[in-house]
Amino acid sequence: MTTCKAGVVPLASQQHPQAHVDIYEKQPVPFGLVRFGVAPDHPEVKNVINTFTQTAHSGRCAFWGNVEVGRDVTVPELQEAYHAVVLSYGAEDHRALEIPGEELPGVCSARAFVGWYNGLPENQELEPDLSCDTAVILGQGNVALDVARILLTPPEHLERTDITKAALGVLRQSRVKTVWLVGRRGPLQVAFTIKELREMIQLPGARPILDPVDFLGLQDKIKEVPRPRKRLTELLLRTATEKPGPAEAARQASASRAWGLRFFRSPQQVLPSPDGRRAAGVRLAVTRLEVSLMFPKDTPFPGLCHPPGVAHTLPNRVSMRPPVQCPRETWKTSLVGWCSAALGIRAALSTQACPLTPSLGSSPMWRAGLWMCQASTAAAG
Repeated sequence: MTTCKAGVVPLASQQHPQAHVDIYEKQPVPFGLVRFGVAPDHPEVKNVINTFTQTAHSGRCAFWGNVEVGRDVTVPELQEAYHAVVLSYGAEDHRALEIPGEELPGVCSARAFVGWYNGLPENQELEPDLSCDTAVILGQGNVALDVARILLTPPEHLERTDITKAALGVLRQSRVKTVWLVGRRGPLQVAFTIKELREMIQLPGARPILDPVDFLGLQDKIKEVPRPRKRLTELLLRTATEKPGPAEAARQASASRAWGLRFFRSPQQVLPSPDGRRAAGVRLAVTRLEVSLMFPKDTPFPGLCHPPGVAHTLPNRVSMRPPVQCPRETWKTSLVGWCSAALGIRAALSTQACPLTPSLGSSPMWRAGLWMCQASTAAAG
């Protein structure tokens, strides 16, 4: 059996000793999300590259870089040439906000910003203007926290990571002191995970800004929620409502930077500067009360990021919405990872290969489908 993968997450081919796997990758180098999406201050996550490298050294695995599926080779051509095709690439583009002003300079997608500081070739022309003192991130998932953390982390801490030299140089000159993470829903619906939240709360030189009013009545609501969500919400509650101990209070008092969460806010318009040449603010609707909130328009505001998205259509019109079952005529093709849905952390998405792999050789009519392991929004990072 010969299998083709569009993406770089290695297939557990040891379950099929005769299987040969060809990996096609748009970039000239392998490892995709792990190389270009994981935050540079998370080296423990990037260690999985060692496992991927062992798989790539197998005589039954071949890597073909600089090959873009849909341009250099089509999905029908792959289906004709291989017994099975697994599409496992990540977010191909950002999700447009579709609001006035989002095209203004000073607005960029989190996907582009993450690619920029991680060295993704297509994002190296990005020139983020960090001369403002306030940045707003539209989104409350792990990717949003990654962006906020990189913006607020002292440069001397980042220089010990594998962040690009160009990005580190720009961050050294950054004047950003406050980062707001804006979400359409409330504290119970945040998409980030507890590990990333702890990192933000303990970030050197930064303090959290959480309004206790946002958490009123939440203690009773979390009694019946799943344990991971309960632990996450309890940490938010403690941070917002409890008085910190002496050591933590002293740390926060000396912090020169800050970050905060704004809930139940929906972006309505990116406000231009007086000369109309760049972003100067963002108007947010309060989703609970149907009134508007404006960040100060007179504040320099080049720092607006919004979350990445996933293309609605795979190359050559292989529909991915809904992604639960591929059409019968494309039964040889399966979607895994972020191309199947922009949900889940990297570790959870990679485990989609576990139920997928045994099915590859179980029947001539391989049952293609989607196996989601965790329903939470990444990003990246």
